Amino acid sequence: MMKKIQNIAEQFPPSTFYTNRGYKHPLQTKDLLIRWWFLSFTQPGFHRFWRVWNPLLNYALFLFYIILGGNKRPFLAGFVVFTSCGFLLHDLLTLKEVIELDMTISFMIWAILCDLSRRYKLHKIQAKWPWIANVLVNVFLLVFGKQAGLFLWELLSKNI
Repeated sequence: MMKKIQNIAEQFPPSTFYTNRGYKHPLQTKDLLIRWWFLSFTQPGFHRFWRVWNPLLNYALFLFYIILGGNKRPFLAGFVVFTSCGFLLHDLLTLKEVIELDMTISFMIWAILCDLSRRYKLHKIQAKWPWIANVLVNVFLLVFGKQAGLFLWELLSKNI
């Protein structure tokens, strides 16, 4: 019985999930931190940044994406995953006296930006750029989405 549980634990997520994303399996702390905090930002295409970002949570979000239709309905599935992540993992976890939905709105914006990046295959253009240009684009899109989400939430919360 214990052997079966151990075998299942070793296969979840399957080693190919991480190796397909450039990680060593089993995950190694140094590799994890370097890819998570550095190489994720160098990825060409905003959608590719998110594929490398947060490998610890990425598998669960990937399964949720597949359940929602995955590549059959990429915008809808991606939008729901991003919105859920913003609401459940960011707005609810930082809940104070009143719920603030600025991160949910930011994640909605990032979902749209990811879809545009994937749909228009911007990674093919950005792959020719120096890595620092990809870092600047990804950081800009993150900051833009965060600031836009904050602005929209402030605007909406004044009218509620």
